[in-house]
Amino acid sequence: GVSHAAPAHHFGDKAGLLTSLATEGFELLSEVMSDVVAAHDDPIERFVAQGEAYVRMARTNRAHFAVMWQDDIHHHDDPAFDAAGLGAFQCLVETIEAIAAAYDPDLDVRAASMMAWSLSQGLSELTDAIDSVDEKYADDLPSAATATPDDELVEAVLRLSIRGLVPGLGTDDPA
Repeated sequence: GVSHAAPAHHFGDKAGLLTSLATEGFELLSEVMSDVVAAHDDPIERFVAQGEAYVRMARTNRAHFAVMWQDDIHHHDDPAFDAAGLGAFQCLVETIEAIAAAYDPDLDVRAASMMAWSLSQGLSELTDAIDSVDEKYADDLPSAATATPDDELVEAVLRLSIRGLVPGLGTDDPA
């Protein structure tokens, strides 16, 4: 019920529309990351749950994630875009700060946060790619080679990564 020019009037241009979609994606991600914080007191369990939530969000909202991470299509001066992205990342930073406080005060929180964010993004992309290979080559690959990644794989990788970040965590610890 609107004119063809309405989107251009509202968003300004294609980059404005894509920036709005990316902002919405970061807001959704921030919401799921915040929900995890509220549900987990233990910082290690929160870390794992945030990574799992990130991967699930990415896999169920592919269009948002594609736009969120395509850096050359946004208006980088959009304050809502910046706030939404930083809000999602800050949820993770707070979890890493809690891990540092509980297990390793010398932990480089910034570096650990960037590593964890990158790991979650990589897992979301890799698990999706493996699903595509499974579908395409299901008849040609042995069944063991087509095991679709699920939350168990994501959890195992996240727990392994936290042990790498905080070397003092041993087999008796929750990670």
